[in-house]
Formats: sequence, C-alpha cells, structure tokens
Amino acid sequence: MSHSRRQSLARQRVSYTGETHNQARHALGRLHPAGPPIPHASLDQAALEAALFLQLGRIDHSPWPTGAPAFGVTSLTPYRDELVIRIAKPFLPDVIAHIMPTCAGDDSGEIYGVVGLRAHPGNDHVILYRPGVDGRIRIPVRPADWDKAALVGLGYWWEDVQTPWLTHPVEWHPAERAFIDAWPRRLAIGGDFYRDSAFISALLRRVHLLHGTDVDYWQMWINSHPGEGYDVHLLWANGGEHTVVVDRLRDPLFGLDFEDTALHDQLCECGPDVQCYIKLIHHDAERRHRLFLRRSTEARRGIDDCHPSLRSWEERQRQRREQLCATYGY
Repeated sequence: MSHSRRQSLARQRVSYTGETHNQARHALGRLHPAGPPIPHASLDQAALEAALFLQLGRIDHSPWPTGAPAFGVTSLTPYRDELVIRIAKPFLPDVIAHIMPTCAGDDSGEIYGVVGLRAHPGNDHVILYRPGVDGRIRIPVRPADWDKAALVGLGYWWEDVQTPWLTHPVEWHPAERAFIDAWPRRLAIGGDFYRDSAFISALLRRVHLLHGTDVDYWQMWINSHPGEGYDVHLLWANGGEHTVVVDRLRDPLFGLDFEDTALHDQLCECGPDVQCYIKLIHHDAERRHRLFLRRSTEARRGIDDCHPSLRSWEERQRQRREQLCATYGY
C-alpha cells in the first residue's frame, strides 16, 4: 500500500474507530493491501465481540456525563483475530462490572456478563478471552489499574455476587457451563448466535460513529429470529443525526452492505419523546439482519430538575462511588 493511499484511508477510518491518525495509519500497515480498511473478524473473534457488545449495550449510563464516549469506548483498533478497545478511565469500573461474568449468590443459576470471559494481565494491557476458544480483546490499561477499577465497579454495581473470572481465572466455572446448557442457542460455543455474530461484530468495529459531544446515553439490544437473523437496535439520545450515521454505514469502502433503508417516526414506548429511527437491511450469508438506528430527542434531566427524593438518592450514589474510588486508590 502506497504512503499516500494509507494516509488517505487513515483520515477516513478515524471517524469509524476513534483512533488517532497515527494509530490508524500504523494499523493499516499491518493489513493486506487488497483487504478492507476495517477488517472482518474471524468466526471466533466475531462471536466474542458480539457477546461483549451486547453487555456494553446494557450498561446503565446514568452516572456518566453528557458527551462521554459511546459505551465508554474512546477508540478501537480491529484486526482479524484481535480487537483493541481503549476505554476511558472514569468508565472502566462500569465496563468491567458489566462484561466480566458474575452470578448471584442464590440458586437462580443466572450468569451476568460475557459467560466464560477471563482477564489475563500483560505489562501494559489486559487480554480478555474465553479459555479454550480463539478470539481476544486487548484493553490497554495497567493491570494494577484494572484491578482497582474492578473493585470499584463490583462494589458499586453488585452486592453478594460471585465472580467466576476471579475464582476460576483460567478455566470455566461449573455454573457457567450449566448456564450455557440451559441456553444453548444463545450461548453455546458454535451455537446459532455464535455463528451469526459477524454483523454485530462489524457494528462494534464502527461504534465511534455514535460518538458526540452532546450525546446523553446509548443503548443496544437485539431481537432474534431463529433461522432468519437478528434485529439489532442502536439507540442514542441527541447527538449526531441519522443521515450522518447512515451515510457512513453505507460507505462503499468503510461501511456495510445494506440493501434497503426506510425512515420512520415512532413514539417511544417508555416516554413522550419522539424517536426517529431508520431501518437498514443487511444480508449475511443465508441470514437477513435488520439494523434499527433510533435517535431520541429527549434531553437528560439535570439533578436539579429531579424530585427531591431522587436528587438525594443520586447524590448518595455519587458519594458512594467517590468513596469507593478513594478506598481503592482509583
């Protein structure tokens, strides 16, 4: 790849990945010249990324300020068999608490987070993986800071919780295997969701498209249709207009292949704000996936606009978080 070609691709790629220009240029130098500038993940890698993205989409972002990076991800660098995800330090405790597997101390058998996910420390990073399965997520963070963030996140979000990734750091916990056996189509290695994860992985690799200095929050969830595909819902409040996101997602070089686009207005089921959404249809092998880009116009209420009891609760939560950070030196 020529120097000028790499420079041009790097300038375009940063709007999808959030990388610096130098990071994007360096990563492009490691790719095959004839391949796409945002590479596709391998099967195992895509499944890991899709499972991770689903958990990122479930984070309660209410403690986060307006303009926080989308899902806490400041930038990412994708390769075929690895994804580098850079997470802003203030939000790392929340990310860890939601993606690392936990289970309640009762007999429900429910596992929260990415089942089987483990953390292996390096010199200046942590590798997330599932034992015995290919695929890895690299988080550039000092292991000591990761440990402190984990203590803050677990203390803030959970009570009386078990942590298989800490008690069984290099192997699967029996409770995780039992949970997979209970939900094989959704969770089994090689199951339906596992094989059909490429589309969700491709969206995660372009998630910086949703970043904006005035975005209040994001959510992501899916509805599955066995044997047909998935409905993927991406919701954000305020921030960038649909047209910008759609144009970039349909870019012939950096985007995805969508066959149809439809714009709708829909009243939000949970509030009076209007959600304008665009439906995009993508074919992946024999599957037909639909992406719903939902943009809400509802502004987040400031703490001064809340009921006094809610203001008091939010203030206590803020103080509790600050105390946890102080206790663990984070």
